[in-house]
Amino acid sequence: MSYLVGEVVLDSGDKVIIRWSDRTETRAVYKDTVGYSHYFDSCDEEKEIRLTNHFMRLKGIYVRKDEE
Repeated sequence: MSYLVGEVVLDSGDKVIIRWSDRTETRAVYKDTVGYSHYFDSCDEEKEIRLTNHFMRLKGIYVRKDEE
């Protein structure tokens, strides 16, 4: 199923780039959305990232699909 994550529609398994408010970027794989929380697996580190649309808007965090 597709979910709206920020301004991008994602399906499970899509590769994304998360741009944080300090302009650093993290490559990740979108896992799922449960309630209002979007879950990603970081490709750079062994950690799970959990974001909500509200938090992303407040902090200026953007998600875009990875073209690679």
